[in-house]
Amino acid sequence: MHILCLRAKAFGDELIKPGQSVRKAVVILNSGSHKSKGRKLYDNFAAPLLNLAGIQTTLYVTNDTAKLRDYLEHTEPTNAVIFAGGDSTIFECIQSFLTLEKPEFLGTPVGILPLGFTNVVYNSLRPDNLKETLKIAQAAMTIVEGYAQPTDVLEIRIGDKEEKEYALAGLQWGPLKDVEVTVPKYWYLGPLDAWFAYFRAYLKGQLSELSVALQYVNACSGCSRCEEIAEASRGKTEPAVRPGQAPVGVMASRTWWQSVIPRQREVLAEDLPEEPRLRQYHSVNDDCGVIHDAAFRTKDLHLLSQNIPDHKTSDAADLSRAVVLTYRKEGVHTTTEQVTQRHRRVHHVKKYADQRGYEKMALSEARIIPTEADLALYPTVEIDGHSRDLTGPIHTKVHARKLLLFSRNPAAGTADV
Repeated sequence: MHILCLRAKAFGDELIKPGQSVRKAVVILNSGSHKSKGRKLYDNFAAPLLNLAGIQTTLYVTNDTAKLRDYLEHTEPTNAVIFAGGDSTIFECIQSFLTLEKPEFLGTPVGILPLGFTNVVYNSLRPDNLKETLKIAQAAMTIVEGYAQPTDVLEIRIGDKEEKEYALAGLQWGPLKDVEVTVPKYWYLGPLDAWFAYFRAYLKGQLSELSVALQYVNACSGCSRCEEIAEASRGKTEPAVRPGQAPVGVMASRTWWQSVIPRQREVLAEDLPEEPRLRQYHSVNDDCGVIHDAAFRTKDLHLLSQNIPDHKTSDAADLSRAVVLTYRKEGVHTTTEQVTQRHRRVHHVKKYADQRGYEKMALSEARIIPTEADLALYPTVEIDGHSRDLTGPIHTKVHARKLLLFSRNPAAGTADV
């Protein structure tokens, strides 16, 4: 912690050049996180680093997640927005921020301070083995350093509702998810808590496999058909400007000697000839946009973003276009060792670790259609660690590079804490 304070102070000691302003950040804090220890954790391990770095913070403290959107709507433009809390707080903040109708917030980077117990989003995107307090300090230091990286966002629609929900990590559904939620109840069993939770669910017949019907579109690494779809979604664009020409509808500044020359009329959009758009791709992928059907049985199903290091596809061109679907192979049994390791990943390091016995598919869109029996047995899904009711089919697609998220600068390497 002492080393991090010295690094933060180095940022605060930098001189502010003429015309520059002090860095400002809005912090939305759920003080009820971590059994009402959220405010104490923030004051002890995050606020000192932000203050030493010279960041002027505006702090909103609440226990009611319904007020989060009100805070964002009444917030003035700032250099950063910081969400501090557990899984539910981060989930609600992301929903409010991405649906905020304030153009001045476009491009504003977002920081996450993990103040909860499981911290699914943070641990999935930034897996490490740090202690809880140092993890909070490291997250604050990432914001201080100011390196923001474009991040994919999953758009999720459940049932026939038009309401959209957004996720940075992913979605999980199935009996194994329901068992994981019950593990903390058996804390008094020590290292046997996860084993007992799974064994109890097995005896009660709660580990039956899901019957999943899947409609999907395979991920495309790029083709002319992709560009046509992207252009249609963007709509009409502003006309191009000829080299050396003033922007459309705007006259360039005139010097004194140009005052004796007749003034030229403004360049209008209709005066510009239509020029063909240069295309990046010239080949056509016959499978691009084609809907496929599949069916399988599984005990655990995930829809994950490629923000998670363990679930990036091997094709680099694919990284910004795919949602990763993973599901446990039919008939694969969970051993006691795998149960214990799985529980440790969920509650200590990372939730969506590299999974043994799982199939993986890279898709551009996916629609999961559950049966009525499965809806009755497993009526909830988990989105970024936040539980939501499952009322019908799940439709998912990815928005590439939609959100700027503070992250560690890969060029700087890993620093000691």
